[in-house]
Amino acid sequence: MLKMGHLVPATVIKALPDYSSYLMAIPGTEHMALLDRAHAGSHLRVGDNTIASVYSIEGGRINLSQKSSPFYRRLTEMLVSPLLMEDKVRVVHAAAVGGAGFAKVAVLGLNGRDPIVECLPYIKTEAVRQYTETTITIVRYSFDIEKYVANAFVPAPGDDILEVIHFKKMDEIHVIVKPERLGLFVGKNGANVATVSKLTGERVYVRPAR
Repeated sequence: MLKMGHLVPATVIKALPDYSSYLMAIPGTEHMALLDRAHAGSHLRVGDNTIASVYSIEGGRINLSQKSSPFYRRLTEMLVSPLLMEDKVRVVHAAAVGGAGFAKVAVLGLNGRDPIVECLPYIKTEAVRQYTETTITIVRYSFDIEKYVANAFVPAPGDDILEVIHFKKMDEIHVIVKPERLGLFVGKNGANVATVSKLTGERVYVRPAR
């Protein structure tokens, strides 16, 4: 049974220039689905086999996505499945901002393991590029929300964070950084800080030290 967020195999049946969506067959089922070109991870052709997550089910219409947070989470889980089976890591959250070209996936290291060290051999560019052109960045998950927010700005260097202030009553976190490094933390068009906010579930603001 198909459920929202589930990762499914999909084969392109139609990919005509005049159509805004790819018509996809889901092998092993009788279901057909649509993958909007705007939600496709890369250019596809008829006969291509790929994977996608179930984005929505509206009546009998199934819509797929290769650019949603559930897709990036499930894709990461698939790629690092040997680590999951050995209880070395656990995938916690994923987030992306439309048009940013990157996604962040928070992973918890188990039994003292570093999730970035463990996952990097599995999240190589060539492995990810089979399914999406989006860059996936692994973030060290922490139960300490301030530490988690600081970790989530990777690849912006943590050494350039001077202070993390959690205003609990306001549900806000302010991150104070070196003025000359502000752009790295904010990201192009604010994409980095916006992704951090989505990944951590906090309203995150970045400002330079005075």
